[in-house]
Amino acid sequence: MEEEEEEEEEEEEEEEEEEEERCPEEKEKRTRARRGAPTAGPPAFPPPR
Repeated sequence: MEEEEEEEEEEEEEEEEEEEERCPEEKEKRTRARRGAPTAGPPAFPPPR
């Protein structure tokens, strides 16, 4: 059971790496999101009025 989870994580990481090679902007967005820093562009949802 645990081995299956590890394999899935490895596959996800490989997919992310392939995406990063195609477009470094996406990598930058992800790293900023992980750090909690604001990303360039509109917020996920509009602020309350």
